[in-house]
Amino acid sequence: DTRKQAELLKAQVEERAAAVLALGKELQEKDPLLFLNYQKQIEGQLKDTPQEDEWKQVVQAYKKSGKDAEVKRAVTTLLRVFPKLFAPRTPGVPAEAVPNLEAMVPMFGPESSYGVMITEWLAVPPRS
Repeated sequence: DTRKQAELLKAQVEERAAAVLALGKELQEKDPLLFLNYQKQIEGQLKDTPQEDEWKQVVQAYKKSGKDAEVKRAVTTLLRVFPKLFAPRTPGVPAEAVPNLEAMVPMFGPESSYGVMITEWLAVPPRS
């Protein structure tokens, strides 16, 4: 009986580790900023699991891609322009901010949380 419970628990842990790895891979592909934010947590969850080595390969591939520096530049730019983006009772972002915002979408990824948010901002006609 104890062996069955241990095997069930082991299967549940392996299933969870596989799901965490899949989520990490999806973030690496679609939302690099969230990938950076959750990288250490995922690493901790996959420690001492069969998926640990594969996760290390995902992280290495990301580092080699050069996306890290690109995303950090986009974050820096967004933080710099963000206070100027919105004015009370005035819809739309300033027209001069549009090129910067458009350039950020591919850096963050069009399916990323920031990519979607910026695309929605750009859907509103800009203010002059």
